[in-house]
Amino acid sequence: ISNSPADLMELMLIQTSQMHQLLMHGLAVAALMPLGAGPAPAPAQALAGPSQGEEEEEAVVFHHHYIPWPAPRPAPVRFLRSSPGDGR
Repeated sequence: ISNSPADLMELMLIQTSQMHQLLMHGLAVAALMPLGAGPAPAPAQALAGPSQGEEEEEAVVFHHHYIPWPAPRPAPVRFLRSSPGDGR
């Protein structure tokens, strides 16, 4: 094992490159999550209570767990002409 300054510099550059790759991956994943690229929402689950005879029926309880859907993006506004004060 060599302890020369050049080897230490190379190790530091490799570590910097790996850290950059890790950060960029995290940013890319965070940017894709609102677009629906993340895990699919869990389906609704039905839970029924124990039956206590024919006279008393327990109500079926639905638990919905959904990831909030992002709001739609506004349509881009395109101007055909510049305003008179622009000087274009």
